[in-house]
Amino acid sequence: MTAEKQEALRVRNRRAYEQLKLEAFKILSGGNGLIQCADCGEHRIPTLQADHRNSDGKHHRESMGRGGRGAGTRTYRWIRRNPEAARELFDLRCANCHQLRTTDWHALRGSEMREDLDDYCCALPDD
Repeated sequence: MTAEKQEALRVRNRRAYEQLKLEAFKILSGGNGLIQCADCGEHRIPTLQADHRNSDGKHHRESMGRGGRGAGTRTYRWIRRNPEAARELFDLRCANCHQLRTTDWHALRGSEMREDLDDYCCALPDD
């Protein structure tokens, strides 16, 4: 395969992935037209991620098959095929809030201090 064809295939695959991701985000937003972070309201699509609400992403990915490369694609396809279940299992978060929530969840696992994790996530500054 020529370098030109390889590049065209890479671009096509990337576009398909971004379209799949956008469809999944629309499902997770509940169809209300607001695709944004559940914590801070960030709305730029490249920054958003599907966050397993109960921090059980490892188990969910294992139930779908192997993890690693392609796990995001498999997750977004699962969301598209199972919209009702996905809305109960996932929240949309920006990368910052997702990382903060994940870090805090694991740091507090098994601790009596683990209360409402929403208190640990970022928020928009008051004007």
